This record gives sequence, C-alpha cells and structure tokens, in this order.
Amino acid sequence: TAGNSPAQGEDTAVMLYKGQRRSRYALAELLRGEAEEAGEVDPKDKNVEPAALGEERTSSREAASGEKLLETFFTPLSEKENASRTKREKGKHLPIRVVGSAFKRDVLDEAKAGNTILLQLFEDSCFLCFLMRPFLNSVSALLAEYNIPVTMKRLNIEKNDFPEGCVVTRATPTFVLHRGAHEEGERWSEFRPRDFIEKLEKEFDLPVELREKLHALLDLLHERFKRFGLLSV
Repeated sequence: TAGNSPAQGEDTAVMLYKGQRRSRYALAELLRGEAEEAGEVDPKDKNVEPAALGEERTSSREAASGEKLLETFFTPLSEKENASRTKREKGKHLPIRVVGSAFKRDVLDEAKAGNTILLQLFEDSCFLCFLMRPFLNSVSALLAEYNIPVTMKRLNIEKNDFPEGCVVTRATPTFVLHRGAHEEGERWSEFRPRDFIEKLEKEFDLPVELREKLHALLDLLHERFKRFGLLSV
C-alpha cells in the first residue's frame, strides 16, 4: 500500500528479485494500461472519436513498456566471455573465470566428462573474497604443479545470475565441488582458509610436500589479514 511503500506517500511499489539483483518499481508502472486493454477500442469503429483512439494507442504502448521492463529484468544476466582472459588464466594455472551463459559447458559438462571442478562463487563487494584472491591463485597454481586432478574456477554472482545447475547462496565466498554426473555440485561448508585447505586434504590425495606448501600459504595469508587490519585502525 502507499502507507507502507518504501517511499512514503508514493503509490504501491513492488520489489523484483533475481539472483543477487533487486530493483524497485511502482506497481502502476508495471501494470499501466491493463485496465484499458479490458475494453480495447476497435480502430475500425466509425463511432469512436479520434481522441479516444489516440488514448487507446498510448495505453497499448504504456502497457508494452511495463511488460518490457519485466522481460528485461528477468532475462538471465551474464558477463560476456573473455577469450584472452581465459587464455591467460589457463597459462598461469589461475582459477578460471566462468560466465553464466557458459556455465553448463564450462562446469556441468566438464564434470560429466570426468573432470573435477572446484568452483568459487564470489562477489566484487566481498572483502574476504578480495583478501583470499592471491591465496587461491597460489593454491590453484600448486594443484596444477603437482598434477592434482581438480581445476579451480570462479563465478561472479554479482555480474551473473545463478545459472541452472548452480548452487544458490547468499554468502560469499562459497566453494562448490562438481564431480562426475551429479547435476548439482557439493557445497562445502568450509570457507575459512584453514578449513578450506583441510577440506582439500580430505578430498584429494595430496603429497606431503604439497601439504606443507599449502600450510605455508596460510601463514602468508594471515600476515595479509593482519596488515589490512592495521590499515583499518
């Protein structure tokens, strides 16, 4: 109602949600013209005044405009693929960015083909994701160096709606393991760096030397946390 509208004094408003996106619209803006559609004017009717015919056409345009708003908002959002970025990430064994429109091909289909994918769901606004990024880059490179059969990938859920087959989450970072023919991946409850490393050790047969290097990375990450903490004081 107007009384409990997010903006006091305005008409009834609705909030549209899809993935991590949301947008507020006046209800009248989305439904405008529907009342007129119930009694549309026949343009061939000679008894209709020209002014009424013009009003009917305007109403149709307005109704289409509201329909267009809904279609546009609920069209799945996806980043554009970036071939040069992907090539660079693969060459340096960094976590590979995937986009919503290619999620099935780059995650689900690859997992079904026998490849194990460890997917990180992240947001640009997630501070922990930012702090962990160099750490995860190093983890990905080490896993490749020791030929551990897993590929790390990343999906930005601020710039991509949740694709079909993707775990839905409101918390980031979230890690999801896609393995074999399972349609939906296994969501890890572990997101803290040390818990993440321990989960890797449980899921994969890691040599002692690699385990030592991964734990050394934890020490570097803790130092990074500490320095950012000092900057915020």
